[in-house]
Amino acid sequence: MHFCVCLLATLVLGSAAWLTSGSLQTGCDVGVALSAGLALGKEYGDKNATGNHWCWWDLLADFCGILAGLMLLILANVLLEWLLK
Repeated sequence: MHFCVCLLATLVLGSAAWLTSGSLQTGCDVGVALSAGLALGKEYGDKNATGNHWCWWDLLADFCGILAGLMLLILANVLLEWLLK
């Protein structure tokens, strides 16, 4: 679940920033930053919740989802450049 949520958050937020700014770099930066904030906020909330704890494995899954989303954004850029030539 952590992987999928961070993957989708990176794709959606990164794509929105990319389309509004016209810059893939900005899209990637925004997608990664907001998804990382989401992941860290979730773990912080878990740490403070009664009967729950901070989980490094969840953060690893979050990081892998962010990385996969980032790679898909870059792949989309490569494919778009190839198709538009």
